[in-house]
Parts: sequence; C-alpha cells; structure tokens
Amino acid sequence: MTYTSQASLGPEFTPKIIKNLIMMTCIASIGSALLDIFITAVFNIPGPLSYLSLSWFGLNKLFLWQPLTYFFVYGVTGYGIGLSWLLGLAINMYILWVMGTNILERVGERPFLRFYLISGVLSGLVATFMMPITGSNVILTGAAPCILAILVSWVMLNPNSSLLLFFVLPIKSRWLVVGVISAIFLINLSTFDFIHLFFYMTGVATGYIYSVAAWNLRSPFPSTHEFDRTLAAYGDRIYSFFKSPGKGSGKIFDIKTGKSIDDENRFMDRMLEKISKYGKDSLTWREKLRMNRISKKRNKR
Repeated sequence: MTYTSQASLGPEFTPKIIKNLIMMTCIASIGSALLDIFITAVFNIPGPLSYLSLSWFGLNKLFLWQPLTYFFVYGVTGYGIGLSWLLGLAINMYILWVMGTNILERVGERPFLRFYLISGVLSGLVATFMMPITGSNVILTGAAPCILAILVSWVMLNPNSSLLLFFVLPIKSRWLVVGVISAIFLINLSTFDFIHLFFYMTGVATGYIYSVAAWNLRSPFPSTHEFDRTLAAYGDRIYSFFKSPGKGSGKIFDIKTGKSIDDENRFMDRMLEKISKYGKDSLTWREKLRMNRISKKRNKR
C-alpha cells in the first residue's frame, strides 16, 4: 500500500475517539493558556496549567492525575498563546488526525486508545523519575511522545508510504521519520536536556515496542526483523498469559467482566472489510490465527 499526501489533506471519515482526543486537547490547551495568565495576574495563585502539567514537584504533592493530564495541555506557564504555540498544537493535532485515524482503522478503537494513553503516561513517568537523578526540575506538557509513537507505528503499518516534505519534495516516510527522530535526539543531546531526551525517546521506543509486541508489526528496515520476531514472541507469551478462558469458543472476552464482546460473524465481517481496504498483510497474527480457527470450525460442520 502506498500512502501519499497528494491524495487529500486528511481522512474522509474521522472516528469518534480521534475527534474526542483532538477536542479535549484543544479545549484544555487553549483554556489553560488563557486562564493561566488571568488567574496568576488577578489572584496571584498558580493557574490550571500548573496542576494539569507533569512535574516531580507535582507528584510529590500527590497530584497523581498529572501523568494522565499533561499530554492534553500544551504550552508553558505564563507564556499564553503565540504563533509558535498555535503552529505546534496544529501540527500535533494534524498528525493525530491523519495518522492516528489510519492506525485506528487498522487496529480498532480500544487498542488505539490504549496505545495512545500508554505512550503518554509511560513517557511522562520515565522523564519525571529522571528529574531527581539529573537534578533537573522540568514541567512537562504536550502530546509529543504520543505523536512520536503514532509516527513510528504509522510507518510500520505503511512501510512503503511516501510523503511530501514541505509539500514539495517526495520522500519515503520511513526516512522522514528517522530524520525527525534523529533531529530531536541531537538537539536535546547537544543542549544536555536529558529530561526531554528521555521524554521523547520513550515515546519513540513505546511506539516501536508496542507495535511489534501487541500488533505483530515489523519495522521498515529488514536489519531489525530478527529482533522484531523475538519481541513479538514475548508479546505472544504475555498475551497468552492474560488471555481469558474460553479458547475455541470463537468469541473475544473482556478480561474484567468475562463477557463476550464480539462474535464470529462480526469478527469475520470486520476482517474481510479490513482485507478489502488494506490487503492481507494488514492483519495481525492474532487476527489471522482466529480467522483460521473459525474457518476450520465451520468446515467441520
């Protein structure tokens, strides 16, 4: 499958989860940026950005919600809204809209939301716990780790895709993403900003590891495929360990409730639709395994 930016500016249909994530991020970011300056100036107390962002100070004060809220706000306390602020937020939300929608269509709503939240929470916690080690006190905001995880996963789903650099120069997406990650790495390393270095690179690592272990994807570089297979095997073991009883029933069960959340016919319809849109290679190994089991079961009837 070839994915190029020439086709359209974005997907024809935007899933509800993507809409909600974009709306929550924009409303929280704009509201916090405006209220932060007003509350600080009028009442001389910290604004909402201080409570919603993530910091070692906040966790010590038992603001335990911060790892789940910091990536829904964008900006720095006291700076308000500027052109660079708007541009950064717009780029992040555009990637979430276009590439996030593509990933969600391939893996499903719940797996995508789980992926998005895990990449944000894990990146924030890793960077925060590095603060006392490095002696830094940094306030973290923005969905950059989630966006980087989406970029990595999207390239793994579309290894032969191409994009237009600066809307003019065609370039293979895998090399563009490698360039973006390398630039982020070198910029933060050159300024000795180790907190943001761990912050961003954890997002990159989460995108890669999760995509391989949970979705059985492969990186677009053949040199890593042996390691990909090893990582996927560990993911298979973890999945099998937590898999709910009911093997061979032809249904998917919710781990918490034990109730069926899908049946054979609905599952097969979804898989056939996925194959028609993206081809057989778009199926994960678990989806292929389940389809084979259902087919064998039906042939015995």
